[in-house]
Amino acid sequence: MARIKAVSNFGPLIHLHEIDCVETLKIFDVIISSKVKSELRGIEVPGVKIQPLTEKGKNRAAMLVRKYGIELGEASAIALAEHSGIKLFLTDDLDARLVAKRLNLEPHGSMGILLRAFREGILTKKEVVKKVEELETKSSLFITHDLIKKTIKEIERYK
Repeated sequence: MARIKAVSNFGPLIHLHEIDCVETLKIFDVIISSKVKSELRGIEVPGVKIQPLTEKGKNRAAMLVRKYGIELGEASAIALAEHSGIKLFLTDDLDARLVAKRLNLEPHGSMGILLRAFREGILTKKEVVKKVEELETKSSLFITHDLIKKTIKEIERYK
């Protein structure tokens, strides 16, 4: 099965790294901008490709920062997705999600990546429950305990 192309910002890469679960990204062909790469500060995420923004892309990212007040990393990732014609945008940032939806991109976060990895057999039910719990306890992702409980309940119901 062909992997789906996705553009990511910093969030899912770092949050999955923090819970030792970057291997779940192998379900996608992930591309990041040079700006996002610089935000990783030396953290390596295997299989992720770096694609620099064109001058037009840099201008688009700057406009997104001004217009929507999002960070440059998120804006550069959105500009890269638009320029590359890639609809899937990986982000854990709420403001970036809203902008992405407005621009007809499909935002998905760390939780969604873990759930997809489970559905595709990369993680077992026990493993995905543990990793979902770790998103709350070990990662820097802000996530509510209620969402964690609700997600685990749904995982346990999954056949």
